[in-house]
Amino acid sequence: MDRVRVEKARATGAEQGSIIRSPAIDEPTLWAGLSTVPAGASTGWHHHGSNTTVFYMLAGSLTVEHGDGHVETATATEGDFVVVPAGVVHREVVSSDQDVEAVVMRFGDGTGPLVVDVDR
Repeated sequence: MDRVRVEKARATGAEQGSIIRSPAIDEPTLWAGLSTVPAGASTGWHHHGSNTTVFYMLAGSLTVEHGDGHVETATATEGDFVVVPAGVVHREVVSSDQDVEAVVMRFGDGTGPLVVDVDR
């Protein structure tokens, strides 16, 4: 039965590389939660398979590096939304001296892993 519910982000998130993810919703076609990336950190190159990722910046400044052949950048700060289309290889680099905090949502067809690490 469909119903409205309230979910809280888990107090203890799981580390994945330099990101601490605190999930609130973890369903086949939707993942949502809080992510924290420490100041000065960067993630490895990765993509999210068949899932589009949207995040809303709560604090800090983050540069998303992406692109084939040459690296393009997109920088987001507090109050910005960022959209990473499904399958786009990217990495996040904290470009501020404070931790980045963001609300993250991933949605897709429910197949494959949420994070796929790649060599670059």
